[in-house]
Amino acid sequence: MHTSTSRPLAGQSSNVFNAMVEFQLPQFDFSTRVLFNYFDDRIIDVGSLGLPDIIEEGRESLDVVVVKRFGSAQLRFIFDNLTDADYLFSQGGEVQRLYNVGPTFGVSFSWSVF
Repeated sequence: MHTSTSRPLAGQSSNVFNAMVEFQLPQFDFSTRVLFNYFDDRIIDVGSLGLPDIIEEGRESLDVVVVKRFGSAQLRFIFDNLTDADYLFSQGGEVQRLYNVGPTFGVSFSWSVF
């Protein structure tokens, strides 16, 4: 395989899907948001000097955000990358790099004086 002269733009997937669902309980100042994202394979680095393009393989991700308010204070729990999908990059049909960042969890507290 050689450097491509006709190709999609780098970072452009043929298919992208995003969805969000939010559940609220206003009487308890509580909300939960679930976010889903999917993208197809895409060129991440354009090949040069006769080398083929580097392709980022498509993957999905699922994130959840839970918020509880206490008057002017807010407690937020964030769960990212719950699908734990691998980051796979290939070049010329061979694995160029592969890694996994794993799911992450965060907690934040905020307070507004206004």
